Amino acid sequence: MDFVGREQELSFLEREYNAPGARFVVIYGRRQVGKSSLITEFIRDKPHFYHAADTRLDLQQRTAMRDRWLDDHPAIQTMNRNSVPDWALLLYHIGTGAEDPGRKLVIALDEFQYLVQSEPAFSSLLQTQWDTDWRHRNLMLILCGSHEGMVHDAVLSYESPLYGRRTGQIRLLPFSFTDYWRVFAPLSFNAAVENFAVSGGMPRYITALGLGGTLWDRIHAQILDPRALLHDEPRFVLNADRIGGPSYFSILEAVATGRHRQTDIASTIGQPVNTLSPYLGRLVSLGLLERRLPLSLNRAQPRLRSGLYYLSDPFFAFWFRFVWPNSTLIELGQMDAVLRRIQAGFDEYVSLQFERACLAWVIQAAAQGDLPFSLEQVGRWWRGHPTSSVEIDILGLNDSTGDMLLGECKWVRQPVGIDVLHALYDKSLQVPWRLKDRRPRFAIFSRSCFHPDLLARAARPNASGWRDVLLVHDGRVVQDCE
Repeated sequence: MDFVGREQELSFLEREYNAPGARFVVIYGRRQVGKSSLITEFIRDKPHFYHAADTRLDLQQRTAMRDRWLDDHPAIQTMNRNSVPDWALLLYHIGTGAEDPGRKLVIALDEFQYLVQSEPAFSSLLQTQWDTDWRHRNLMLILCGSHEGMVHDAVLSYESPLYGRRTGQIRLLPFSFTDYWRVFAPLSFNAAVENFAVSGGMPRYITALGLGGTLWDRIHAQILDPRALLHDEPRFVLNADRIGGPSYFSILEAVATGRHRQTDIASTIGQPVNTLSPYLGRLVSLGLLERRLPLSLNRAQPRLRSGLYYLSDPFFAFWFRFVWPNSTLIELGQMDAVLRRIQAGFDEYVSLQFERACLAWVIQAAAQGDLPFSLEQVGRWWRGHPTSSVEIDILGLNDSTGDMLLGECKWVRQPVGIDVLHALYDKSLQVPWRLKDRRPRFAIFSRSCFHPDLLARAARPNASGWRDVLLVHDGRVVQDCE
């Protein structure tokens, strides 16, 4: 697949490259998120030295880097293949490639965490090289790593020898739904939601799932088939990050099947609740779980300490909900039976991803000025447990103007009626925010458009003389369902 997207990240790297003097950028993020592709795209028209480390021992690491440098820069023969220099001398020789004052040399060390694993003092050695030599040269250093915790400890933390040297950093995240819909999928909003609910925003998973044929055929061929690339991908990722134990798998399956509170997760997997925090924290730090808090109604007050846990990657959510629990059937070759189970529960599963897509739609519309009002913060809000108390799918607030948006997301096969608006209005009365001078508006997102009574109400102004109902179907504001 050709390189697409990442415009903001490329623009930032270009600004760093064109800035005077030496620059030092750290790029980190999950495996397969596209870090190496980003670097390759950035350096393709620039003088560069790119080296991807691996899991070999120290001597082999240095030998591989020496050979890569000699292969890429045959005109700069400051080293030979008869000996393997130590790290200090090797880094010095690489820096000599930055002699051209007119064009900056990019030195990109990918999978940096493996260099630290093979030589624990590598961060200190690199710090010495930077301080005594490289920072005075016309070069740009890029350190890239997949193990976020190790990259933080080795480069970003205050205790790291490299702390204070970097001039910028990029935490590369999976593509958001908005980016996916814009860049990858020439689909309707609803179709994009269904596809994104399976592949998520990781470029590798998007490419593997593809867009040809029906979604069911692609799930069967690219995920359920034990020979397919995506079939065991979550297991490989968790093992690579050294969290392949049963506790992590059990937690992820519990969350994927609807247990979002820490107490509910503990009850489901049969573990004391006070033992879960290290596991949950590790999964959050790796970007596999996210901890959601209700939107703060008063910025002067701290947010609730308790939160709800969700899988941040839709592909992992899909896999742990439908594939992992049905592993035995798949091993017995009964993929068709598993696919029928997926089809039976797919709408319920996609409804959660639909909420995320609608929230992304509101955030983008507010940022682009496409709403008839402005919002300062947008998120979800609930009081108590979402399944037993009031829950609002989308809540947007503007403390300066008093504008307030309340949104309801309905991934159902029937047109949405006015009863949903009435229920949303009742929920709005339970939100304790500027009760005397707020300007509430209501947005309803529907998979299957709207009933005539709701369309008629949305077309009328409210008692204050302004329209307060926004209806969104298939990613567009609509006034009818023709």
